[in-house]
Amino acid sequence: MSESDNQNLVEVVLTLAKDIPIVNIEAGAKKNNKKSKESSSYVVKNDYELDFSVPEEAIIGDVFVSIYSNCANTLSLTNIDVSLSEKSIEYDESTTTVKEIIEQSSSKKLNCVLTLKEFNGVDVSYHVSATRQELGFVDELTDDKTAYSKAFPTNFNNLPLIDAQENKTEETEAEEESAKTIDDAIAEDAAKKVKNEQIKLTDEQAEDLKQLFNDLSLSKKQESNKLSSAVIAENYKKVVKQCVKEIVYTKYNPVPTAFRLRGHVAYLSVVTLENEIFNITAATEGFFVSNSTNNKFDPSKKTDAKVYTSLVALLLDNSKNFITHLYQQRTSLKNLPKNSFITPTTGQLNRGWLFNNDSYTGDLFNLMNREINQYEISNDEADIFAKWLEKKKTLIELVQKEKEDEKDESIDEQEKMTLKQQTYIEKLQLEKELISCYEIFEKVTLKTIMKLASGEIKPIDESFIYINNGIAYKCLDDNIDVSSGYYNCYSNITKILHSITNSTDCNLRYQMCIIVDFAGKRFIAETFSPDDNVHTSETSDEFVYGLNPETEEWVYDEQALVEIKKISKHFHVKNVEVDGKEVVPLDLGIVKQRGKYYLSKLPSFLPTDVLFQKKYPNYPVEKHPVFSYQLIQSWATKKILMLPEEERKALTEESLAALTAMDFTDLENDVNFQDLDSHLHSVVIPKLVDDICSNDDIPTDSEHLVSKLHASGINVRYLYEIIAKAEQLATKENKDYESLLKENEVKNAEYAVYNKEIQEKATKLYIERQKEIQKLLTEGKQIPEELKFENMDLDKLLDIRKPNRETPRVFNFYGINTLITLAKYEILARSIKHLVKEMVVDLPLSLVTSLLTFIYNLLFGFDKENVKLELLDNYFANKEYAFMKVITDRDSLIKAIQGKAESYFNYKLDEDFIEKATTVKPFILIKAINKQIGCQIMNRKYFFTTEQYDAFVSSLDKKLLKTYVKDTNTFTVNDFTMIPKVKKPSPDAEVSLKMWNTALATLAQPGNEKIALVMMSEVINYLEDTYGSLNFDSAIKLLTLIRTVKEDNLTVNGITKKALVTLERLIGADSYITINALQNAALLSASENNFHNSVVYFNRLIEVAQSVLLDGHSLVLNTLNQLSSLATLAKDIKTAIKLHYLHLELLENYSGLKSVAYPIMCSKTANLLSINKEFKQALALLVKAKPLYEKELGADHEFSLTCASQINSLEQVIDGQKAQSKLTEAQAPKAPAPKKKTKKGKK
Repeated sequence: MSESDNQNLVEVVLTLAKDIPIVNIEAGAKKNNKKSKESSSYVVKNDYELDFSVPEEAIIGDVFVSIYSNCANTLSLTNIDVSLSEKSIEYDESTTTVKEIIEQSSSKKLNCVLTLKEFNGVDVSYHVSATRQELGFVDELTDDKTAYSKAFPTNFNNLPLIDAQENKTEETEAEEESAKTIDDAIAEDAAKKVKNEQIKLTDEQAEDLKQLFNDLSLSKKQESNKLSSAVIAENYKKVVKQCVKEIVYTKYNPVPTAFRLRGHVAYLSVVTLENEIFNITAATEGFFVSNSTNNKFDPSKKTDAKVYTSLVALLLDNSKNFITHLYQQRTSLKNLPKNSFITPTTGQLNRGWLFNNDSYTGDLFNLMNREINQYEISNDEADIFAKWLEKKKTLIELVQKEKEDEKDESIDEQEKMTLKQQTYIEKLQLEKELISCYEIFEKVTLKTIMKLASGEIKPIDESFIYINNGIAYKCLDDNIDVSSGYYNCYSNITKILHSITNSTDCNLRYQMCIIVDFAGKRFIAETFSPDDNVHTSETSDEFVYGLNPETEEWVYDEQALVEIKKISKHFHVKNVEVDGKEVVPLDLGIVKQRGKYYLSKLPSFLPTDVLFQKKYPNYPVEKHPVFSYQLIQSWATKKILMLPEEERKALTEESLAALTAMDFTDLENDVNFQDLDSHLHSVVIPKLVDDICSNDDIPTDSEHLVSKLHASGINVRYLYEIIAKAEQLATKENKDYESLLKENEVKNAEYAVYNKEIQEKATKLYIERQKEIQKLLTEGKQIPEELKFENMDLDKLLDIRKPNRETPRVFNFYGINTLITLAKYEILARSIKHLVKEMVVDLPLSLVTSLLTFIYNLLFGFDKENVKLELLDNYFANKEYAFMKVITDRDSLIKAIQGKAESYFNYKLDEDFIEKATTVKPFILIKAINKQIGCQIMNRKYFFTTEQYDAFVSSLDKKLLKTYVKDTNTFTVNDFTMIPKVKKPSPDAEVSLKMWNTALATLAQPGNEKIALVMMSEVINYLEDTYGSLNFDSAIKLLTLIRTVKEDNLTVNGITKKALVTLERLIGADSYITINALQNAALLSASENNFHNSVVYFNRLIEVAQSVLLDGHSLVLNTLNQLSSLATLAKDIKTAIKLHYLHLELLENYSGLKSVAYPIMCSKTANLLSINKEFKQALALLVKAKPLYEKELGADHEFSLTCASQINSLEQVIDGQKAQSKLTEAQAPKAPAPKKKTKKGKK
């Protein structure tokens, strides 16, 4: 640390009250391991001061928060209070800095004192919950959604990653000057062609890579019923382990009144791993071991028992082995990245398409915790919408103030900068609080929705509406007059409104909402005005804007109109004249309550896709098709950019709005709307298809394809058009390809004639030159240099053409076919989802998995002809449901799916495609369906053919076979579980996002890398402060940050691991985002010469791809290329050859030979074979490649000529080897003939 750094730090002395011990776990564990006969007390009581340092500019409130956090983590203390030792110092926790306090203090140190607070029910509940988390009861698979669904683990920590090592170049040894054979020359020439310049590995590094290549997860053909280690998290072991068996409330709770008067708060029971049982009383003063047992209630203090400030301190003093378990837990976690085990504070862990069938022990603690706590969530969170509105109002006022300060000429620039910085900090804090409000809202509503779904609580009437704590809940089905698609728009527009209202001074209020899809049904939860809870004699509810539902007349309130115009221009809504007044013609359903305006019909802000509805009248009305906001914005931007520069500069705010405004009352005839529709079909969709196919930017799976559609503003209802455009492109590519082949055929014929003429000329020239030389020799004259054959310039003498060096045209047939296939997969998966949603309308919750089992066995089962409905509950056995009449067998199911595809996507799925999708790599489709429906299948081995199942049964032990009950089909009803799919339009961290974009712009400017790095780090720190250390946004931005700090290998490795483990825990190892991140990490490691980690990442990439990607995907081919390069670098030529052969097989099977990529790969493989002196195999590949080169590129192309030359060289080598073999055989001494044996006894 530099001297300047020391000057900016202030030493903090934290003095602990005498009754607060300092827990020294490490010292105690070492003492316990030595089996000391001394006292078993592991609480150090001879030092009550802790010293550390903080920056002098730190806010004192933040210092206190840091102390609270550290005390909870290191001392297991939660119920404490921190204050300054000098009571005379005046300070404000939110604004006063440490420096300002030191200036008032008599000491140069910041002296603080820590004291205990009295425990109450809330404090005990919090302390026990925190202790349970510290002792491993909250493991890495636990989050706020654990009660409703299971998180799926990752085995990322099993990867053999290392820190980067400097690549030491070995000194080049003197080469031996021994004579080289022609074999060596050919091998050396081939080696030059694959040489990796400027990189040389040490022997250790090369050997390390060879060992890694031995463990490569490569297989020529992945079995259809197997998933890779990465996808199923094979060999996963829990990171967080329990240090005790149990910490629960006892049956003696709640505390009787008489004992509550004695200060008792709760009664606990702790069972250690050694089965020691401690009955503990939690009192206002702390925790002590009581005289109670399982059969006797006596909560008084045991004789000689002490009162402890924490449960951990109590267990350390009373259990001999507890400290060892706790120390081992802390040590093991210390050696792992923090993001491997921490619990997310926002969002949720990965709820993929698989679940592990772990044993369940129940959660008695949390069941009793609310009663003991005497603390109802509803009391704290019933007014969450009011809090949300308060924060939004503060943010709007802040935006207004910021604009006023910017215009105020009386404020100088320096002060403006200071005010801007203060505003920025306040915005960050408000943004954090708004996001927190939505997290609480989700937690409360999800719990109620799951109770509604399971029937635990009933709606108030036939409208299926349930109201609780100012939140209205709805289950969308035929009884509701608002469609499910309408609420899809609701969710999207809410997120857009967050962004717009955070930067404008609009005072319109809108509801918080959440959408949950569960078991085929859609549930909506939305707030209503907090004023509805205010009881007053006056009517506070007044409909002021939109179509009044009671009078069926349009109402336009003046003040509401002013506020609406602030928003409507962002949605490009054209104002119209009504009764001489210019109004916004949207049925927004605005209600005025106690002087405040509330929006209720948000989807009206987006234009309905009326031309689509007109073209496809059979499209389901409930889907409410609209154009996306992203599409509208891209169209508006294009329209502005197409204007001449002078007109663009002359645009005012009003003329800009008028330029892109659309008449929502007559969209079909509106010119701008027609232009928007044309922009979608003529520009956006064709560009997306071209970008995907021409740039080899092929989506990894159908989910990735949909994300690309949404990023471009294309709705999934246009998947049929994506397929049509791709098929048009395929037709054009095929036509161009056939034309090229015909052109090459003509050129090859002409080149053959030319080649024959050249050979005849060469022969004639050779004969003439030979005669001339012979004549000179006969005359005894010296032969001139220019007549010698080695000096002949044949190119000039014969006028030989130069080779064609044109860059080969690449026809991406596989890319186009992959795009079409993925689009079909998405249509198929979504059609099955729509069918399931229709079928579950009249089903009880316990029958949903029975329906799924029935459908999955008809689609994927090894006995599709004999599928029966499997019921868990016989109560429903004799009842009939709607789906039983629709789906009777596989044929009826396929027809129903095809019907949904035509209805929702205007596309007919052919039976051949459905058959292939359900039999070839069926897990790809299963994953897509599971994600659409919101279900998981058990992580076990499945059998999709009779042959697979019979082979499994025959492999079982004979003893096991006697009791083994054979499966009737692939899936059973126990294989399925349902998970809630939550659509939460929570506000984004927009302030930090703007700063991130500024950092990226700064990074692009030379010399500003360090400034950009500071800004990027600040954004990531803020995101982690807002969302918690384990969050998706930080992980994505960390991957960007890596490129900025790539010169520091240790930092790069740490950031990469943190980002990847975060992604795998949050979205899964097989998510397209994780796959792309893994690929980038592998390439980055290779660029930093950390080839070990690069191979590990590439290997994991191959593992995932083999399970969930289409065969022959370009990502797999690229990965094989990278691995073969690394194998060559490590001089592991055998592995490189193996990888090349696998690459060739994939090209041949899935791309065919209609590509120049195949002969090029043949040449590369031949070079490696030549290095290994496997000349016959190399020749065979080149012979196969030559006609393909000539067909694709022409016989006169450089690649074709090089291939022909290599063939000649190899033929000479092979002929030479044969001649040498015969010569060696001829020169070998003949073995003497065996002597004849003579019979004994004869002379």
